Amino acid sequence: MADEPTASDSVWGALAAPSEQRATAWIDAVRQGDDSAADLLGGMQRDPESFEFTRRLIELVAGTQDVFTSAMGLREMAHDVPAAMPVRDRLAVRAGGVASLGLPWAVMPVARRWLRDRVSHLVLAAKLPTGATPGRLSALSEALRQHTDAGLVPVVVPLGDAVHGPAGAEAEVIRLAALAQHPSVKHVVVDPARIAPGGSDWSVEPDVERAALALRPIFEAAVEHDTTIHVEPSSVRWARLIPDILVRALADVEFDRVRVGTRIFAELPESREIYDRLSRWAQRRVADGGAPAEVVIGVAGVAGAERIASIRSGLAVPVIEDRTAVTAQLLRLVDLALHPGRAAVLRPVIASEDVRVLAAAAELAAVREVKDLVSLQLRSGVAPGLDRVLGADVSEVRIALPVISPQGFAGAVDTLIRVAAEAADPDSALSCLEAMLVEPKGSGGDAEGDPELPATAESTERELFALAIDEAALDAPNPHRTQRRAREWDPTERDSALFYRAPDEPARFETGGLTAAVLGLSRGSTGELRLGALAPPRAIPADSNSGFASEPETDASVPENRAWAREVLERAAQQTEELDASNDTVALSPADLDAAAVAQVARAAGEQWAAQPHRSRAVRLRRGALAVVAARDRLLQALALDTGAPVTELDTEINDIVDAARYCGQLAEGLAAVRGATFVPDQLVLVSADSFTPLAVQAESVLAGLAAGSGVLWVVPQRLYRSAAALLEEWEVGGITPGAVRLESVFAGRTLGALAADTNIDRAVVHGDRAEARELARRRPDLRIEGHFRVRGSVLVAPSADFESAIPDIVSSAFRAAGSHPRDIDAVVLVGSAARSRRLRESLADAVRGLRVGDSARPGDANPLAFDVGPLPGPPSEAALRALTTLGRGEEWLVKPEQLDDEGLLWSPGVRSGVSPTSTFWADARTVPVIGLMHAHTVTDGVALQNAAESGAVAGLFAADADEILSWLETVSAATLSVNRPTTDARVERQPGGGWNDAVMGLPTLSGGPNWLLTLGSWRPREGTRSDTLHLRGLDPEVQRLIATAQSHIGYEEFDALRRAALSDALAWRTSYGVVRDVVGLGIERNVMRHWPVATHVRLAEREPVAALLRVLAAALLVRAPVSVSTGEVLPAEVSAFLASQGIEVSLERDNDWTERLAVAGPVGADGVAASRVRLIGGDRVRVAEWMGGRDREALWAEPVTMAGPVELLTLLREQSVSARAHRHGLAVEVPGLDELLAE
Repeated sequence: MADEPTASDSVWGALAAPSEQRATAWIDAVRQGDDSAADLLGGMQRDPESFEFTRRLIELVAGTQDVFTSAMGLREMAHDVPAAMPVRDRLAVRAGGVASLGLPWAVMPVARRWLRDRVSHLVLAAKLPTGATPGRLSALSEALRQHTDAGLVPVVVPLGDAVHGPAGAEAEVIRLAALAQHPSVKHVVVDPARIAPGGSDWSVEPDVERAALALRPIFEAAVEHDTTIHVEPSSVRWARLIPDILVRALADVEFDRVRVGTRIFAELPESREIYDRLSRWAQRRVADGGAPAEVVIGVAGVAGAERIASIRSGLAVPVIEDRTAVTAQLLRLVDLALHPGRAAVLRPVIASEDVRVLAAAAELAAVREVKDLVSLQLRSGVAPGLDRVLGADVSEVRIALPVISPQGFAGAVDTLIRVAAEAADPDSALSCLEAMLVEPKGSGGDAEGDPELPATAESTERELFALAIDEAALDAPNPHRTQRRAREWDPTERDSALFYRAPDEPARFETGGLTAAVLGLSRGSTGELRLGALAPPRAIPADSNSGFASEPETDASVPENRAWAREVLERAAQQTEELDASNDTVALSPADLDAAAVAQVARAAGEQWAAQPHRSRAVRLRRGALAVVAARDRLLQALALDTGAPVTELDTEINDIVDAARYCGQLAEGLAAVRGATFVPDQLVLVSADSFTPLAVQAESVLAGLAAGSGVLWVVPQRLYRSAAALLEEWEVGGITPGAVRLESVFAGRTLGALAADTNIDRAVVHGDRAEARELARRRPDLRIEGHFRVRGSVLVAPSADFESAIPDIVSSAFRAAGSHPRDIDAVVLVGSAARSRRLRESLADAVRGLRVGDSARPGDANPLAFDVGPLPGPPSEAALRALTTLGRGEEWLVKPEQLDDEGLLWSPGVRSGVSPTSTFWADARTVPVIGLMHAHTVTDGVALQNAAESGAVAGLFAADADEILSWLETVSAATLSVNRPTTDARVERQPGGGWNDAVMGLPTLSGGPNWLLTLGSWRPREGTRSDTLHLRGLDPEVQRLIATAQSHIGYEEFDALRRAALSDALAWRTSYGVVRDVVGLGIERNVMRHWPVATHVRLAEREPVAALLRVLAAALLVRAPVSVSTGEVLPAEVSAFLASQGIEVSLERDNDWTERLAVAGPVGADGVAASRVRLIGGDRVRVAEWMGGRDREALWAEPVTMAGPVELLTLLREQSVSARAHRHGLAVEVPGLDELLAE
């Protein structure tokens, strides 16, 4: 019995030869036909340059709304038309480029009409219904008639602009219902994502309900006009929900006679289970007197998008990626669907351009005598002539005909580029079919022919199909998604694929989807463009260039995980009811009663932590991260209880904490490896935050302090105390030394100041409010304070932007933590045509209206997993209430916020337009879910608005033009930049966060970046080994001249130390700080660190060595930092003259005179520009800090001068992280402008 072939093996093994004969006959017949008219997308397999050019052309002409941007791009592209492009198209593009700048308003409509004509065989541009009645639709009717006359059955696939919210969904339902009423339309495809937009894997139940309700009017029209409605998903998410949608939508008896169909993705491992559910439903439906249903079985082409999503999320790729394996799965489904009993109630439609798959299906249908129940389906225009040949040989051939209105042709861009990419991919079925059709019959060799002849596409395809037949006889693959939150820490699952593994731990069991190779364009060694995998398959979760891997998010596509989360939230809701009923009184904390005693105890415990070596602390931090992973359910419940935030935000908060702990552990070991200096940790760090600061942001600062070797006194807001206490307990269970973190929640207003004033505190990290940090500085001027403040965030939408993709990113950037997250934006700056776009404003408003608001711990009758926006941390202040309710002069509501509860914590998000740059709204709205729109004429004007006062933390740009992106990157003033992606979609290391200007106090580096810990302590000089050489090779010319000029005035030891320090600077600059590089290397994003020089005032105190000043100046010259010098020692005349030649002003003054001047005028850099940094060499740091009291925007660095380049350079630089989306249409693509910087 073990050797008995399976059913699939016997079926396909017996049909292999006749299927091959039939496929060969079809190919020969197509070759003999006259279907080879020059095609804009033709020949791409042979010339990938044509694909890249065509992709850019389609995006520029059809996808860019601004005519001037399109005209300029067309003019540039006209110089690079590939030779493989058809002659008529080359001439058209060149002519359009010549005329575009002079007459853009006239040329671009002509260019768009030309493009619609050239791709009309792929996407038909024709009038579609705009209301409840279909109208005449002459062009569509004529196209359908032509297909019908050719013996084909056309299936209308309506395309259009993206649908972002309920208004767009309602309009789409009306359009589809009207289309179903038209007498010439017999088959209509409905994408559930377009009638139920928004949602996520967490909100399955309400999304299914919305889709089912939206289908009712369409079904009503279909019943009346005998139209078949094909509910066909465009994503894996909706593909999994199809059985539930159909069951719910067709539950009423009135829809029993609706002719309905759907689609199954053959690349889904669980497609067999989905088919089984559909088959059982269809059998019940027919048994109850209903009409048979249909199912389209084919490859949906979603692998590219799913690979990209998996690289970002850390979850396994959910689809089968290998073409042979996909073909095998398709054959299994065909075998299943062509069973006579099943085919009678669920009629199969086999959709493919793989002629051998189609031939095998036709042969099997003939053998099983179900030919009249089976249809074959092709896409319009992608395989010219094949439809004619198939129509003469099988009972029914269908043509999927994408249709779009000419005015909304931008909605066809994604479809066109996906087809173009498929045609250019040498491994795709479509590309192989084209290759077979153009090669001579009988050419080449194969395994059975002459081995001396090169293999042909036909022989290669024959071998691939044979392998697929063999694989189809094996068991179907298991689902790739195996994460089970409720079971992954169960010891009984230890040896299964379900058990948790760290992101950098190899998988014990290969379940599929654990690697991903993204398709994209790259250049070979000779510069030629190639379309293929950009790099070897990347492990999932993806590790960065440093070896760090982000924690995978909870896989909400798995029903068990949704059930797990729902149970956790139900426990939180029950606990909330108990707490609401108890009405607990608030007691003073130990810190309120005796701040000094608490600080003393915390310092003593912190000393035990500091005494451990770096490596030991790193291990404990990693163990703490693992403990948090194991306690995800506990922390999720505590956070839900404390915040009521949506489950997506809660899960992200936990992952951010895990990532921070692991990354801090990685960085902690690196502190001991810095050459030229020894790190000395602070003994005790105070971390405090306001009630708007998320727990993860506070925890990151706590973990950074621990990684630097400091004990931490964590003053947490009362509303987050339960979550913080649970987190700290899990950290200590995992291995962080008990007492290393002291947790307090203060109530008395004076307590925080009393803690900061205590000399047991060495450093304070303050989140949220600058006034609080300023008060701490007033109470104790010498305290090292690192402040991170909530300021205005903004995004700029340029004329070249893809408005449709920008809208969901803007929404994602605006309302995390109900609008109070540090990475949230308050302002949207619309430039030029973006400001004039009614479509952009209406779609943004619609997307905001579609957001679901609720408290996950107090959900009422709503599904607690479905919320997009949670409650405010507390009742809104008077200023916040103004932002939510009161318009200023010239303003109007696009979406007016509404209060949804009695306490004033739940507010629907709002959008107001016409906000003045000087409006008080920008300050009022920082902690509530409302955004404002501003207009600017140019990108330069828009950047000026982004750089206005009270900004500097986050800024975003949506643009596709290289010049716009480059200009923005060089002029926008913020620490964290996002290009064509949400500002809130950041992970540790990938996009570190921080602040410039008004967003920061002190000298902090970017949180979550490679230099995170370097300024969280002191540095003691370490001289190293003395050198006997005198050369200055490898140094910049200015640095060489400085050292050479000073050489005769300093001793040899000082000269040697100066030279070696300068070499350390050069190494750090050329390998890190001075290089614009992608620090992570995901391929689908660009995650770049940049370092900008800062205006700095350098002070050499009296009786300090001049060599120390020279060492700092050598670093400043290297990084081009604008510096001024005040010295208490006389400099050699030659050195002064050299500094003057470099534009460096030098003043000689006593320490007392300098401090008085500093207190009165503040620090001044080069050319009289106010300096934001003071570098003090020697002298009394405490006294200088006291004299600088009140100057909270200037940072003082008074550590001893070291030879360590990474340390000294950082005091003259400010860090900036840039994260840019590098994928579109399921492909990895270049980032215009930014990639040019990376290539320098």
